[in-house]
Amino acid sequence: MKIYCFLGVAFLSLSAVRAQGTMSAKSIPVLVNTLPFFEAKATTKATSDVIKGRTVWRETFVDNQHGWKTGKVKNGTFILAPNGYQIQTEKREIEAMSLIDTPFDLNGNDFTLEASIESTGDAPPSVGILIGGDSDRFYVLQINYLWKFIIQYVLADKKPFTAEDFVFNPNITNTRNKLKITKSGATIDFYINDEKIQTRLFQPIAGQQIGLIGAGRNATFRQVMLIGSAK
Repeated sequence: MKIYCFLGVAFLSLSAVRAQGTMSAKSIPVLVNTLPFFEAKATTKATSDVIKGRTVWRETFVDNQHGWKTGKVKNGTFILAPNGYQIQTEKREIEAMSLIDTPFDLNGNDFTLEASIESTGDAPPSVGILIGGDSDRFYVLQINYLWKFIIQYVLADKKPFTAEDFVFNPNITNTRNKLKITKSGATIDFYINDEKIQTRLFQPIAGQQIGLIGAGRNATFRQVMLIGSAK
């Protein structure tokens, strides 16, 4: 089966973790092994459809059957709003994360994870998506309110990345943004608003989670999709 996933997340201070370099390659399609965890109930807006042999999983946040974080915690507030999901923090320089487990091997399968985010105000949102957990050996794609982005393979024993590591990108907008990570074979591609920003050689990840990152108060994740197929 195949799945395709959108996630919303914000970012900026993953100070407990560390980053590592990049490599160029070509872009390639997406694939992933799916189990019942990602097969949504027919009565909900989170659906699992088969389109041309692919499994497409959609999360539109009408309910919370997959267990996204909700409520207030020390570093942020997580809100399941009508047709959307918000991760809010007191300052847009401080981030919070929400992760869910996946039932398949992210290292052994190809996949695409995608998130659509809407925002208000004069500046872009500080948001991001991640694959592989949040403590060691995971990938992060983030944008921030300064129209900048960062792509990192995070390692617990390396120097943490900072706001100064973000790079300007003119395709980031202050209203709607789409973030996407695609793994195919030995490579992993990163996209902002359907433009491929970078390709790297894929390095193993430690966990089987996907997540959203948010900071500030102006962003809403409208949809998350996961698409793929078993090898």
